[in-house]
Parts: sequence; structure tokens; C-alpha cells
Amino acid sequence: MSKKFFVVMVDDFETKIITQILERNNKKFLTIKEGKASDQINKKIEIAIKNKRQIIFIGCEPEDKEWREKFGDTKYKVITHKDNKKEKSIIKQIESILKKDILSDFERVIAGGVNAGVPGMTAVAEKLGMSDHQKQKVIRTILSGDVLYKYKGMNKKALKDAEKAVRNRMGCGYLAIVDYDYSDVAPIADLMEGDVCKYDHIFIRNKKENKGVLITPNYDLVKAVQTSLEEDWTTKKEEMRYQLSSRNIKDLDRAISRSLNVL
Repeated sequence: MSKKFFVVMVDDFETKIITQILERNNKKFLTIKEGKASDQINKKIEIAIKNKRQIIFIGCEPEDKEWREKFGDTKYKVITHKDNKKEKSIIKQIESILKKDILSDFERVIAGGVNAGVPGMTAVAEKLGMSDHQKQKVIRTILSGDVLYKYKGMNKKALKDAEKAVRNRMGCGYLAIVDYDYSDVAPIADLMEGDVCKYDHIFIRNKKENKGVLITPNYDLVKAVQTSLEEDWTTKKEEMRYQLSSRNIKDLDRAISRSLNVL
């Protein structure tokens, strides 16, 4: 079997972990960012080809015309994941290629979440015999890593503040109340995804700007709160969740309370 040379597009948490797996197993690889490969990267690929290494692209694929111009008919392999639940995660595909039991428990939990989200991670963690505390800690770490890569403009302080806000949340039945003084509230919803925090609705209070946001999958609640409030506001749907924004925290708080009591 020929030796391999991996070219990894590191643009999310899973591909970052891939580089750690390759490094731990002493595999030759280089990382690239979005856009075309630089002359320096092309030179390294050329050297790998001369050394008769198989070229494997992870998370990206070269343009056919450009590849032929630089490297002729040299064949290469591509490993990607296109949100197909029947397709193996990139991590599991790498494990198959390297032909060893190379994954740590942490990496196996990540792989379990690629197709099935938090429930998939939970199932793998339980299969590995993790305690509830270990399971929660691992999943929270993975969700935090996902958030940092998903929101590339987000700095580490904002992430730490989001994690702290989630830890300090208040619960009222199926409603979670989170204080978070940032305009972009999407990281809060992602950190509270799935089985880690069992709430149907999230009320995020930005006390600094006196703004509130309700995130919920319940359209009846959306309509009830809208009816209860007398102001213009924003409603948008993302990934089966409605997000409603209000310019007054107290008004939105009262509207949510009234609406939940009616439903």
C-alpha cells in the first residue's frame, strides 16, 4: 500500500481534530484555508507526488483543469461529508483509511454527532461507558468548539461569556432565561442544543442594550407573543427554530409569561 499525503481544509471543528489525528499517527499532511492553493502548497504536493505518495484531499477538492495543468494525470482521493446522514463522517472515513483503531473516545463522540447531532454524541458516549458528568463535559466541549468555528468572527472572550451565560441560566419550566450582552445570540442556542439543556424555549436578555430575544420551535407561542406585544419586531426561522426580537426586555418578558400560561 502506497504512503499517503493529506491536504486538509481546516474550516470547522471536525477538520481541526482530523489534523490532530494525522499528527498523532505520524502522517504527512498540510493544511489550507479557503481559496486556491498557494505556490508553496503546490510545491509540497509536487514533492509528495515525486515521492510516490497518494494524495488525499480532506474537506476540499482541487479544480480538475488546474490540477491537470500542474500535476498531469496524477490521481487523487477526496474525503468530504455533504450532510448526508447515510454517509460516514470524515473522522470515520479517516479511521477506515488508516486501518487502525486510531480514534480517542473524544473523537468518537465527535464523529457520532456529525450526522445525528447531540443525540448521536450522547449515544456514542453512553456506548463508551462514560458517566453522566463525563458525557456532559465532553459534549459541551464539542459544542463550544463547533461554535468557535461556526462563527468565525467570534472572539474567545465572547465564547467564554456565552458558556458562562449558559451555565448561569435560570429555568422556569420549559423556558430557559439567559443573560447575554451581545447582539449575536446564535451561539447561545447552539451551546444549549439537544440533550445538554432540556428546554423548549430560550429567552435571552441583553441588559446592556435593553433588548430581548425569544428562540423557540413552537409557532403557536410565536403568534401568541406577537399578539400580546404592541410593537414592531423581527421574526425569522432558522433550522426549525423561530427567533423573535424585541426592543424592550420587560415587555417581552411579560408577553412570554402571559402566552405560556395560555398555551
